[in-house]
Amino acid sequence: ALDGFAHSSETLAGSAWGARSRNQYRQAIIASSIQSLTIAAVMSALVYFYGSDMVSLFTTQQAVLETAAEYLPWLVALPLISVWCYQLDGIFIGTTKTREMRNAGIAAVLIYLGIHHLIEPVLGEHGIWIAFLSYYVARALTLAVYYPRIRKDM
Repeated sequence: ALDGFAHSSETLAGSAWGARSRNQYRQAIIASSIQSLTIAAVMSALVYFYGSDMVSLFTTQQAVLETAAEYLPWLVALPLISVWCYQLDGIFIGTTKTREMRNAGIAAVLIYLGIHHLIEPVLGEHGIWIAFLSYYVARALTLAVYYPRIRKDM
């Protein structure tokens, strides 16, 4: 669902970029960001309130249910954290800023690897989740560094 909004952002931002319309671009970004964040919040709320019930649809194994319950909080956080990098990916693809995406992607992976290397040995699987969510944060922040260039180049 979040990637679907990224595709919408891609199309809308690309159309505004091609038209060199700052107003159309601004409206597209605001509308798609609000909708993306709304869906992310709904997804997180569904996992928060019904995550255990969802898992129990797939298994009755008590060990699996207990393990899933231990990691469900990470799944609650995932949509709210990842929404921003999906949104920015769509904007950057739509405005053909692929070099910036590459650079941000490399930086985000290096940040992820560093965090994973430091935290996973100490926190185990929770460390993997922290590193994974840190990747999304790093991806969004590294793209955000380049974001002002889009309007400037328009």
